Amino acid sequence: MCSTFKASLAACMLARVDQGTADLDEVIAFTAADMGTMYAPVAKANLGRGALSVREMCAGAVEFSDNVCANKLLARVGGPAALTRFWRAIGDDVTRLDDIEPYLNRTPLGGVRNTTTPLAMAGIARRLVLGDVLSDGSRATLKSWLVNCQTGKNRLRAGLPGDWVVGDKTGNNGRDIAGDIAIGWPGTGGPVIMVVYTRGGNPTDAQFADVFAGIGRHVAASLS
Repeated sequence: MCSTFKASLAACMLARVDQGTADLDEVIAFTAADMGTMYAPVAKANLGRGALSVREMCAGAVEFSDNVCANKLLARVGGPAALTRFWRAIGDDVTRLDDIEPYLNRTPLGGVRNTTTPLAMAGIARRLVLGDVLSDGSRATLKSWLVNCQTGKNRLRAGLPGDWVVGDKTGNNGRDIAGDIAIGWPGTGGPVIMVVYTRGGNPTDAQFADVFAGIGRHVAASLS
């Protein structure tokens, strides 16, 4: 899955807010020791504060794929196993998270740790963004984070028409894996869910961009 799990993590936290067991304004502390060499643009920019709210960490994890924010949120919900239980509770029996960042990106070929399938993740996205797992307010908040995703500009949304509203969550391991979960709202008609995962070879960033944008164009053309 790489970082595509972060959309579900934010939804898991929002579900707890709906249940009254979490608060988006709760403050979570972090230090430079939490960062190491991980990708953490939001945490790094706020290192002087030494803390972020749950709301800020969710936005950081979804919009900027911040790994420190994700790890802190994972700890707050009870770790990777707790997120797996969340998926089971909403009806998915395939997807699983076993590790935190950055270790979740290192599943060997054929391994099952930290994996899903495109179909399973599409079902999760449908339940979280379009279904009734979350309250109306929390669902709108999750949608806003996805629409504001800054890492998806060269993924599926790059091939979708400019008049669509698109939200997504990307993932990659910096080598041979890339993925994207996208929900598109055309000007007319219902929303469209797209999930793509690819792995193998020695692809360049430009090749990844071409593949994902091409799939987006194909989806749009198929629906026109």
